Amino acid sequence: MAPPKALMEWARRTDEAREEWAREAVDGWARTERFLQPFSWGEAEAAVLERSYPPLPGRFLLNAVGLLATGLLALIALPLLGSSVVGLVLVALASGQETGAEELLWLARIAFCAAILVAGAGLSVWWQTRRRSVVGIALAAVTAIASTATYVLLLVLDLPTMPRLSILVICAGALGLADLVLESV
Repeated sequence: MAPPKALMEWARRTDEAREEWAREAVDGWARTERFLQPFSWGEAEAAVLERSYPPLPGRFLLNAVGLLATGLLALIALPLLGSSVVGLVLVALASGQETGAEELLWLARIAFCAAILVAGAGLSVWWQTRRRSVVGIALAAVTAIASTATYVLLLVLDLPTMPRLSILVICAGALGLADLVLESV
């Protein structure tokens, strides 16, 4: 499927503007710069690389879109990456509630399903790259610790019995611990 014509036209005009911008910036500089004789291409290349150029046309818009996309990604990713902590908080809140504890425990089940997905994705990344990552180690440690704390809360507190939640917590903790061990070694 071909991109829309309006997008192709915008891309063509942007490319033309960049070429014109680059040509004007480099031509203007090259006409005023003094080079030693005999002329050395290496010296010219070093001088071009040292020079600061004006920003590309449309750079402000590109930066604004990038900043907005980063913010939206953070809004989506942070609760997902911290889903085991969210599950721990939900279980702790459910222990203090007389009514509505079942709904909080259902939300905790969803949070620990997301924690299993995140820990599984971390293991998958490690399996493919065989490299340790500071973010991966931190994420695995948080998942393992929050899952262990949640399991202890489920054992100690008098909550409505939800064996599936316990199984999800154990799976998330085991995957987080496996990811932590593999990334640390």
